Amino acid sequence: MPLSLRSIGLKTLRDQRQSLFWWTSGTFILSAIMIMLYPSIDGGAEIEALFEQLPGPIQAMIGEEIDLSSAAGYLDIRMFGTIAPLLFLVYAIGRGNAAVAGEESRGTLDLLLAHPVKRWRIIIEHALAIGVGLSVISLALWGGLVAGAGVVDVEFDWSAAALATAMSGLLGMAYGALALALGSQTGNPGIAIGVSAAAGIGLFFLHSLAPLVDWLEPARVLSPFYYAVGHSVMLDGFNLPYALILIGLSIGLIGIATIAFSRRDIRI
Repeated sequence: MPLSLRSIGLKTLRDQRQSLFWWTSGTFILSAIMIMLYPSIDGGAEIEALFEQLPGPIQAMIGEEIDLSSAAGYLDIRMFGTIAPLLFLVYAIGRGNAAVAGEESRGTLDLLLAHPVKRWRIIIEHALAIGVGLSVISLALWGGLVAGAGVVDVEFDWSAAALATAMSGLLGMAYGALALALGSQTGNPGIAIGVSAAAGIGLFFLHSLAPLVDWLEPARVLSPFYYAVGHSVMLDGFNLPYALILIGLSIGLIGIATIAFSRRDIRI
């Protein structure tokens, strides 16, 4: 039996193995460089004073406060505040878009649907493939931090960094599931990737700028970024309820994708 029929998820990962290799390698190198730059920041107090002089909107986008007196604070701002969430969003949205809408636009989906494969299985296995890819990249990011810290003799809580990485991965999974749901409903890759990217940008700004507007601040809870990066795992510890909210959001979107794809009349 062809591999595509035994495991759609494994075939997806096999087809994307070269791309995933470069994603993993690049993420490892980037995270190692980021932590290796920390010892060069000798003027942490000066940087924090400069931060206080920035306009309110700029401060809000960077973070409500910065702490460069420790490697944990540095990673919280530089890595887990922006870079890691952005990396995971770009990867996951791209994979979620390619799963159904991408194949449909390329005309390859009919080859799969011609076999006796349940539609729900297609969605679930594609979602699992996205999750595996994010897990591999997460491990590379964490490994780069640990390796880089060993080179320059920087100390931080490895377990906290792993959990902070996991939160960014869960954020990426939520947006990957959104792209998957949109692609399953519309079959249009432009809509799937465009709406998902717009949601990512819009909700990021909602999370970042809402503290500046009193009437808008309560709406921060509508943004997945609030749960992924609004609570500092490196400085304040892991927040299990926030992680469960992100997991629930991903499961809900995958469920929507499964129902939409199962009910849609697909004409190839």
